[in-house]
Amino acid sequence: MRCRQCGNPSSSQYCAACAVWFAEPSPGHEDPYSTLSDLREPAEPGSGRGRKILLGGLGFIGLAGAAGLALLLGGGPDDDVAAPAATSAPTRPAPSTPDPTGAPTPSTEPTVVVTVTRTAQPTVTPTAAASSPEAAAASPQLTPQQQATEAGPAPEQRFDRYYPLYRGDYGYVVSALQGLLDAGGVRTYLDGDFGSATERSVRQWQAQQGLSVTGVVDDTTWETLTPQLELGSSGAAVTVLQTLLAERGYDIVVDGEFAEQTDAVVRQFQAERGLTVDGVVAQESWPALLA
Repeated sequence: MRCRQCGNPSSSQYCAACAVWFAEPSPGHEDPYSTLSDLREPAEPGSGRGRKILLGGLGFIGLAGAAGLALLLGGGPDDDVAAPAATSAPTRPAPSTPDPTGAPTPSTEPTVVVTVTRTAQPTVTPTAAASSPEAAAASPQLTPQQQATEAGPAPEQRFDRYYPLYRGDYGYVVSALQGLLDAGGVRTYLDGDFGSATERSVRQWQAQQGLSVTGVVDDTTWETLTPQLELGSSGAAVTVLQTLLAERGYDIVVDGEFAEQTDAVVRQFQAERGLTVDGVVAQESWPALLA
């Protein structure tokens, strides 16, 4: 049996919910709403009060039935539709919460690390610098003394075979020194006086040759100043040789040309000094001429 009002299963004409409103009260039955005069106020015929109650009850039952039907059929929010709504707002990492102990809590913000690589500067070797005109122009010019210092330690001075000269000397041997310096490309005064100008010239020559820069003309300095001369030679060094022979009393023309006359005088000098008579003025004849 079903309720004649709502259609739900019931053991009588009305279910328990509808019997309160629509069933006639049985004799001796106390109405639980008798104290609510506004609710049990008799409806006047045609007032429509009972109809409003009936419609309200039907609406409530209809909504409940629709909800139940939706649940039975697998209702609920559609995942495909609900997902975009849930993710439409951009998510932001939660701010870091301070640690009660006082230590900062690491933030969840992503950290971007940028690594900068420094390119090592190229090393320019002396050979590469010399081969490049730009590098050669940019490189500082070293003085002869600095070049001699960078080349390595200079040889010690020797005073064994040649007559040493230093500042304060004068005479034809000093004139020969000045002439040999001029022949080697170091300009100096040809006055026979070993003064400050000649000392500067000697120091410059020693620096260029990688010798000990002392300004004192020792054996090593003389050896670099005196070239080998023989028949056919010419130039300022030959003039120095002829001047030395003339100072020693030999009859010779000073013209800078090592000709037959000069060769004969050189051989005469070598014979008188007990040297090898070959007409060649080298490291055996020069010490005797400069003594």
